[in-house]
Amino acid sequence: MKKYLIILTSFFIAFFLLPNNQSIATENIISNPSDIIVRYQSEQSIEKIADDFSVAKSQVKKIHDLNIYQIEDSNICSNDQCKRLDRNLPIEYIESNLQTKALMTPNDTYIGSQWSFGKISAISAWDIGTGSNSVKIAILDTGIDGTHEDLLGRIIAGHNYINDTAIAANSDSDDQGHGTSIAGVVAANTNNSLGIAALDWNAQIMPVKVLNSSGSGTIAQLVNGINYAVNNGAKIINLSLGSTGHSEALEQAINDAHTRGVLVIASTGNENTEIGYPARYSHVLAVGASNSNDDRWENSNYGSEIDIVAPGVQILTTVDEGGYSYATGTSISAPFASALAGLIWAKNPGLTNNEIITLIRDHADKVSSMGDANWNQYYGYGRINYYQTLNSYNDYNCAWYNQSAYPTLIRGQAN
Repeated sequence: MKKYLIILTSFFIAFFLLPNNQSIATENIISNPSDIIVRYQSEQSIEKIADDFSVAKSQVKKIHDLNIYQIEDSNICSNDQCKRLDRNLPIEYIESNLQTKALMTPNDTYIGSQWSFGKISAISAWDIGTGSNSVKIAILDTGIDGTHEDLLGRIIAGHNYINDTAIAANSDSDDQGHGTSIAGVVAANTNNSLGIAALDWNAQIMPVKVLNSSGSGTIAQLVNGINYAVNNGAKIINLSLGSTGHSEALEQAINDAHTRGVLVIASTGNENTEIGYPARYSHVLAVGASNSNDDRWENSNYGSEIDIVAPGVQILTTVDEGGYSYATGTSISAPFASALAGLIWAKNPGLTNNEIITLIRDHADKVSSMGDANWNQYYGYGRINYYQTLNSYNDYNCAWYNQSAYPTLIRGQAN
């Protein structure tokens, strides 16, 4: 069995809760609460509280020495009665007895080695949402090993544009390894007591092979792949690939995908120079790489087109034909954004691609190297933060590879 330790160091595979002493605060009461919590200014008898709220004494319990009481099975605030209570009652606040639950910490074998989850607040974010199988994420790459033990059941049908053949669901279409490493970050089976955890636990992953066994492809193959992904229901297209040259056809394909509501995400490149294509296009969310200290990875491309950075150094992921290993580079950073977009769309399918871009940008962490800037050319709007992004919506509704250079995609290039 072939196992690889993937280090994509210089590899950007081508295309790449209102205290108020005089009144009851009702603003924080959710609709139709079953229980409520009340804090009085001073200790009260159970009889007095039951009378205040017109409930049986058995429904009132003191839950804290700070004059905090629970009123059980009360509809007192679901029919506007709270607002009609005597405003001179000595109550500081009243609120719904909200539910709490254990944070979703998955039990995958190697989660202790996945430093990025703590950095981007993924574990607390999973308590808000873990994705939906109604969201399709297309990975345009070297294919995906859908037979991998930690990807089984997550890979849907796709297409191979290297030899123009269909890719069956849960089959192995990867003959190079790069696409499988990207898929593991997004969609490895999670909380299954096996291998690694992934960022989106439920999205469907569409393999679209546009790069051959050497990691190269042509503009025509990539344009075909984008068109296929859009026509077959992908909401997100991950492009962990890049080219140094502009292509009108590629830009038009990306613009069309954007117009049709698809979110295109691409890695910035791995040469410590200007951002490559397609990340450079205006309708692409461009993602650079950062390390565990929130420093920009030294080879991560930068410039005016960058939107965010995401973990991209020593990221544990799946390997073609079985096993797990570490990957480094902007290629491995892009799927962090793709998975987050999948989680957002699972929570609110009505959002547009532009709204998701704004959510991701606006809730990124401003790392120390940015100083007081809201944006800079090395970090964009900052390092991606899963919890802040998902919670913002929730609040208002809501084997070594050693490559000295990446293969260059040139218009009309033969495979």
